Amino acid sequence: MKEQIYNELFQQLDINVAAISGLLVVILKEKFYNLLTIALSALPQNLLERVIDNCSFYMIATSTKGLYLPNTETAEKDLIIFPETLLEDKDGAFTILHEVAHFACGFERIRIDERDEPLDELLDEQRNNEETADALAFRWSKEMKKNSEFSVLKGGAS
Repeated sequence: MKEQIYNELFQQLDINVAAISGLLVVILKEKFYNLLTIALSALPQNLLERVIDNCSFYMIATSTKGLYLPNTETAEKDLIIFPETLLEDKDGAFTILHEVAHFACGFERIRIDERDEPLDELLDEQRNNEETADALAFRWSKEMKKNSEFSVLKGGAS
């Protein structure tokens, strides 16, 4: 039952891949989709539904490991951005879960130039946010390993 519900939800994922070659986009998008479904299978259904409704996933040529950008005036959804190298990273699924944890916790991007608190307080807040996201991602990654028997998750992701 859970497998069927999740498979239906995964069909609604908003996935975007920026690359030069059309064929490369198709291949990367399929691999990205497979890795996303592996990672997101760890989420509770209500959170997965929120992620699908409110987040867009992007794979672009960047050196950033992963980036969560809360909704802005220019985007309809929150953006979760990954580099193409994510597909080669053995911790790629954990990285996805870490960025989703930022969304789940409602973390805002800390912009030092827009806040009045002392720098050490802002850095502490940032560090706490990262530790919280890591803890959630770690907990979810244990669940992800249990779900690896999902038929949609087999093969494809590297």
